[in-house]
Amino acid sequence: MNLSFLGQGDMAQTKELYDQFFSQEFDFPDFQRFLFSLVVRDGHGKVITAGGVRTLAESIIITDKNYPIEGRLAALKEMQGAQAYLAQQVGYDQLHAFIQDEKWLAHLKKHGFKDCIGKALYLPLF
Repeated sequence: MNLSFLGQGDMAQTKELYDQFFSQEFDFPDFQRFLFSLVVRDGHGKVITAGGVRTLAESIIITDKNYPIEGRLAALKEMQGAQAYLAQQVGYDQLHAFIQDEKWLAHLKKHGFKDCIGKALYLPLF
């Protein structure tokens, strides 16, 4: 097996794999926007796996839960608008939030956040 950076010559095979196995799960990635993209080929040059790492914009909000609800909701809307605008300005098309509090989850959904497709996982790196 051969691991290398994904190149334009790998796109046709990568797109075929996507169309055959993943087109119903997610949009074909724009690998040019990734931090890096890699491909693993067999000894005959056949693409076995292609992928990479892209950055993710995560919204983190710390709120005074003792503050009256009307003010908290106004602050949420203001914060969300600013975060969305600034994330767009630097090239992101999504803003993610990881929620444990069911009430906060409901508020965020009421104000435009959507469920992710699939189950979110993470890999600790250290």
